[in-house]
Order: sequence, then structure tokens, then C-alpha cells
Amino acid sequence: MCELTLQSSFIIDESHNINYNFQEPSFAVSPGNYHRFRVVGAMEETVLRVSIDSHKLFVVATDGYLTEFETDIVHVHAGERYDFILKARDDVPLGTVYPIRIESVDVHCENHSQPSRFGFAYLKYSTSGTDTTGKVPKDSKQCIKGCIALNCPFAFYPAAHENITNAPSYKCNDVYHPLSFLDPTPDDELSEDTTPASTKFFNHAFNTTVPNEVAARVNNIRFTFPNTPFPVIMSGKNPVKDECPYRTTTDCRRCPHTDSVHKEHKSKPIEFVLSSLPRDDRTQLITKLGTHPIHLHDRSFWVKEIAYPEYSDEGIIQKVNDDVDVPACGFGKWRNGRPSAIKPVNKTSIRKDTIIVPASGYVAIEFVAHNPGSWLMHCHTDHHLILGMGLVIKELPECANPPPPQFMKPTKEVRISVDDFLEREGNHVCPANHLIAADEVQLPNEFENDKFEYFNSFNHNDNDESAYRKLKKSLDYEEEQQNVPKNQFTCISKRQAFG
Repeated sequence: MCELTLQSSFIIDESHNINYNFQEPSFAVSPGNYHRFRVVGAMEETVLRVSIDSHKLFVVATDGYLTEFETDIVHVHAGERYDFILKARDDVPLGTVYPIRIESVDVHCENHSQPSRFGFAYLKYSTSGTDTTGKVPKDSKQCIKGCIALNCPFAFYPAAHENITNAPSYKCNDVYHPLSFLDPTPDDELSEDTTPASTKFFNHAFNTTVPNEVAARVNNIRFTFPNTPFPVIMSGKNPVKDECPYRTTTDCRRCPHTDSVHKEHKSKPIEFVLSSLPRDDRTQLITKLGTHPIHLHDRSFWVKEIAYPEYSDEGIIQKVNDDVDVPACGFGKWRNGRPSAIKPVNKTSIRKDTIIVPASGYVAIEFVAHNPGSWLMHCHTDHHLILGMGLVIKELPECANPPPPQFMKPTKEVRISVDDFLEREGNHVCPANHLIAADEVQLPNEFENDKFEYFNSFNHNDNDESAYRKLKKSLDYEEEQQNVPKNQFTCISKRQAFG
């Protein structure tokens, strides 16, 4: 399998010309054979589209879940992964090279046929590896007009592009309507209930009301990481300062924002509505709304609907989607009742763990609550998360298995064997009462007496570090040094726009 990693640091050929002398990075294929590629969206922010001149891409997986779809172009946002099969042509001589094009969706305002960022990799027909330099044939052709495109971040490419030479004019497909799950979800992973036990709304937008503040928010609350990790519930005691739980926050502020899925919803379907919409006070301009790749840690989810705004022929948003009422602060609701387009999940509903939320639209997703823990849900655009676009989902906190004792003190060499882990998990039963006894698990003194005991999430000094933060930084640095990515292929990113 070949892996194409889209990141944000490779040298871009600003002349838009194919490099005939240095054709790297490259991937060797044999005529007539099938080759599997995995595209990894490890870039910083922008939506990229991937295509290979004169070849079709047969998509077989998204975020690791099997599907099938033949396309000319695949769009990939930060955090997403797509696998496709390429059938190497049997009418192509060895030594032939075809460009693999990686282009940003955003274009130059003065020239809509020119992507703002772009780069090349190369597909080499060879039986002896990629060390040789080949020839790009004269009939090598990029698909521009009438092409099939998967995972577009909007409903369609501008109709006006049809009349602009070399401007992309593709037939867009999102991941919900054409894709189905090839490996049907087992019955024990589905809920017997077809109606969600809970529907919760999370709107992703930038703050535009506070002077001199740039903040990315969920439900107009700016997320900040807590001074200590979110713990297992301990006799009602919660050492996380300034935590602001979903549905209880009446003032929009900066805090460790959380939402809980409690034990009464265990094995029940939970529906999230993820949006990028203006608040009801309409102080946000449509042009300030972004496209956000939302990722939920430690689980997948089913995609139930992707809803878009209304566009002009030039691709400009004319009217936001009005299905969701977004208040100035806190959780939203359906404006005119639940849309009939949202259907129950079935065995072949497509599964993902990262989904593109369109600007001025929304996505409905669903999962079954069965995985106790505190899981971060956030925008995978790095600086959006840094600026506060995230929250923590506390899933079945009453049922969480307390950590082993050796995990409850600062150390760089904490370990547990696979057998011990499986035994602990296998023997753990969700307690009948709501709370875990205080003496079953305790925070170490190093955390309880941390200098952030009186932590204030509004005015804290980022230069002051708790024991937890120091340990986390140390471990993160060591992990980065041990996991340098291979075969990097990257792209400088830019905020998406039509012009």
C-alpha cells in the first residue's frame, strides 16, 4: 500500500509547472496491476483535492471504514483519511509518469482557475522502483470539466466556473448520500432504538463581538484545557476548576467546556448536530463562517445528514441554512421541528470519525453510548482548536473503570500489560449507584496541591505550569521525536474561499 501524507511544509512549485527533472515524491506501479493508496489529511487547515492525471480513483475506505465509490477527485480535510484503489493501465509503457495533483480548494481572487496552493507527487510506471526519471506523456490530462468529485466541502462548485477556462467544474458528492458501509455494522453495535435518546447542538464559530479578541468557540464558549485531567467521578468531587457543563452554562466565557452522556443513556443512540451558523443576534457575518473538520476522539459515528446553505452561481453563500436556531449563548434547537431528511441509522450507514461541517450548514451524526471516558471533540484545524473550538464529551462517567494505582502519580515510566488491562476491563461492572467510592481512587498529592489550586481560566499565566502540564509537555516531546512521519508530502494551507 502507498501512503500519501498531506501536511504543511513541502516546497510548492509556484509556476504551476510539472517538474520533469526531479519527480519526487513518487510511487511505482506495474502495468495492469491494482495498487492501494491511503491519503492522510495531516495538513494544518485547508481542504485539499487529490487527483491523478488520466486515472480514476476507486475509493474503498473513509477513516478506516469500508465503502466503494469511483471518482476523479477526492477532497480531504485535516484529520480525514481516504483509501482508494488505482488500476494501473496496461496500455502504458514502462518509464511513463503521471502527475498526482494536490490542490487547495481556495483560489486566487483574480484568477478562479488557479488554486492558491498546490503541489505534485508522481505516479511512475516501473518494475524497478522509483529511482528513475520518466516521461510525462502528451495525453496526460487533468480532469477539469464534468468530473466526479467526492467529499466536497460545499454542495457544488460554482456554476459560473463552467464558462471559465481551466476553472474546476465538478459534480460534487458528499459522504452521506452516495456512500454506504460495505461491512455491515453488527447488531450488537447498533441500538434497538431508532429514535435518539438525546439530541445536542454544537455550533462552531468565531467570536466577533469582543474587541481585540480572536477566539474560536463551540456554542459561543471558548474551550480551555483544565489545569488537571478530567477524572473519574469520585464521590461528587471534581477537581477541575471552572468547568462549564453543557446546558448549565448561562454566560459565554472561557472555560473547560464539557458535555456528559450519563448512564441512563447507556447503549442508547445519541445524536449530535454540528453546525457552522451565525448566532440568533446575527452579529456574525456569513463571510466569517468557516468550514470545520470536526473530530471526536476514541470512537466513530454514523453520518445521518449533511445540510447546506443556498449559493449563488458564483459560489457565494446567499442564505444560511435555517433548520437550526443558534442562540447567542449555549445550545441550539430545531427551528421548525426535526427535518424529515434525517433518517434512522441502519447497518450500512456510513461511519467516520472526522466530518466536514460546511460553512453556513450543519451535519447530523449519531453514536451509541458504550465507551466510558472523557473524549475531546474538536475542530481539526490546529489554530481553531488552539483558539478554543472544542469541548470534552464525558461518556458514561459513572461507568468508567478507575485507573490502576500506578497511573495516579506523576512518572515517565508508567506501564500496564495487555493481559492486566484486559482483565481489569473484563472484570469491571458499571456500579449500580451513581458514584464511585472516594477511597477507590484518589488524586495524588502532587495534583491536589498543585500551584493551580486557585486556577482562574480567564487570567491564568501561560508561563506558570502545573505538574500535569510539565509532565504532558515532556511526554509529548518524547513521542514526537520517536514518531517522525515518513514519506512526507505536504501543502501550505490557506483559508478556503472562492474569491
